[in-house]
Amino acid sequence: MKQQVVGGTIEANFQFPWVIDVSGTLTGKGVLIAPTWVLTAAHVVETSFSGVRISYSRTDPKTGKVSSGNQTTAAGSVKLHPDYKTGSPDADLALVRLFSPFASDPFLLAAALPAAAAAVGQAGTIASISHTETLPPGKVAVWRGPVILTGPKTFIAKSPTASLCPGDSGSGFVSSISGANVVAGIASQANADDCTRPNIEFTAVDVYEHLDWIRTTTDPPIGTRAEAQGAITFLRVHDVGTGYGPPSDFLDVDVVISLDTLPGRGFGFQLRADSEEETRHGMLGLLRDAFARNSRVTIDYTKTGLRNGRILYVAEIP
Repeated sequence: MKQQVVGGTIEANFQFPWVIDVSGTLTGKGVLIAPTWVLTAAHVVETSFSGVRISYSRTDPKTGKVSSGNQTTAAGSVKLHPDYKTGSPDADLALVRLFSPFASDPFLLAAALPAAAAAVGQAGTIASISHTETLPPGKVAVWRGPVILTGPKTFIAKSPTASLCPGDSGSGFVSSISGANVVAGIASQANADDCTRPNIEFTAVDVYEHLDWIRTTTDPPIGTRAEAQGAITFLRVHDVGTGYGPPSDFLDVDVVISLDTLPGRGFGFQLRADSEEETRHGMLGLLRDAFARNSRVTIDYTKTGLRNGRILYVAEIP
C-alpha cells in the first residue's frame, strides 16, 4: 500500500540528496544507491514491465536555482525481488536501472548501503511529500524517529511527531552512520485505518537482509567499465608489487581506496614509471585532498573481480 508523511517538519529538499520520485504502478519514492540504480518498494513498480518514470528536483539554498532531472526507463529496467509476494512486506523491494546517470549535481548523491541490520533504537529520517498541507517550492515533509521492533526481514518504526499514510511507499529510512547517509530500510506498509495522527507505526524492509540480491543485481560484469560515487573511507599507498586483495580478487595496484557507498570494495591504480605516471600522481593528489576534506568523489573503473576494480578516472564532486 502507498504511504505519505503526515505531520513532521517542513525542510529544504537539498538536505536529502538521495530522494528520488518514482512513478510506475503507483506513485512513490525511491533511493539513489548508485549512479544508475534506484532502490524502491516492489509494489510501487510491480506491473511496470515497460519501464517507469524517475525524476528529482532540488533547490540551491544560496541561489534559489532549481536543478532537476527525469527519464523514463526502458522495458526490463525494473528488477523485482525474486521473493516478493503481493501484500507482504518481507521482500517488498525493487531495483530500477536508469538508462544513464543524471548530470552531476551536488544535491543528488547516492545513499550508502548498510553494513549491519537495523537495530532497535536506531534513528532514521524519511523525506517525502505532505499529506496535510501544500508544501512551498523546494520543501519536503520530514519524518524522524527510531526503530522500535526488528524482525528477520523487516523492522517497525514510528515517530512521535509524524506518520506515514497511503501515498509514500519506497521512501528510504536513512540513518546517519559515521558521517554517511545509510539507507537502512525501505518504507513498505503503514496503518491505513487512521494515518492522520502522529506516532503511527509503519513497516520497512531491512535493506541489509537483502544485500546479496542488491549487489548481484547491480554489479556490472567483470571486465566492464562502471562508475561509483562516495566519500573515501580508506586510502592507502604502498610499495610497488604489494597489491591489494585476496588471490582470487587481487589488484596489482599501488594506490587503493574504499568508498562509503560500497563497503567492502576496493579500487586502485598503479604509480609506475610510464606514460601515465604524471596523470596518476594527479589522481592521487585529488584523492588525498578529498579524503582530508571528507568530500565526495566520482570514479570510473574497470571491474576486475567480484569486489574490486581498477580506477581509470577520478573527479571530486563540488
